[in-house]
Amino acid sequence: MERIAARGARVSAHELENAIHMFFHAIDENGNGKLEPHEFAVAQVVVAQLAGEDFDEDAFDSIGAFDKDRSGQVTIKEFTPVMKDLCDALPGNRADIVEDLATKASEHINEMRRSIGREIREFFKALDKDESGTLTEGEMTKMANLAIALQRDLKLDVATKVPIEDYLSLKAFDRAHDGVVSIGEFIEHFLDYTKLLNIPKKDIVLKLKMLVQEASTATPTGASGYQDGRFSGMSVAGADVDGIKGDLAKIHAVLEAYA
Repeated sequence: MERIAARGARVSAHELENAIHMFFHAIDENGNGKLEPHEFAVAQVVVAQLAGEDFDEDAFDSIGAFDKDRSGQVTIKEFTPVMKDLCDALPGNRADIVEDLATKASEHINEMRRSIGREIREFFKALDKDESGTLTEGEMTKMANLAIALQRDLKLDVATKVPIEDYLSLKAFDRAHDGVVSIGEFIEHFLDYTKLLNIPKKDIVLKLKMLVQEASTATPTGASGYQDGRFSGMSVAGADVDGIKGDLAKIHAVLEAYA
């Protein structure tokens, strides 16, 4: 009997380790084998949901307990043993924990993706002033100016193979090569852009809400410096100079509203 019980414990431990590995890979969005702080935040949410009132905030308060080499990232080797200890401390049996780890992670990630998708659609609609169902060169330039301004103001580094101005250009979005951008093309490419922003998904949703608000309220030539979808007297590459300062002030106001 003891041998059977020991075997069951080993199988259970093995299943738990596999579940933790699956959980790790599910939240490792860029697939680099390391959890960035914004990816680690997903693990915090899931464990808090599993633990309920028993959640130990001190044990899972920061990435530091996992990041043994102080690299600012968490490898699967660092993640697994700490997660095992946390799972052992969670209420309920191990089989339920194994199942819930995968389920909760999937639910959280899918909900965040749906939220981001909704906000990207709203951003498209706000840019599509003539309600044509497509975005023109001027409307796409306005989008790029807003996105780049917000990115720079928040001091977010985005790693792209081409300059960010080219990455957010009409040409990059226009898969059909018809000179305009459809809502499908816009969602697909802009979603890829959001994946490059190393911040939690809930923060991306808030930033997108800001862009929607800004695109909806931006005025033509005058107070904010827009003209035909462009900032007057400047190019996308110069999106961090005088013409954009008024827009950054409005972005700050929107950020306060969503804080």
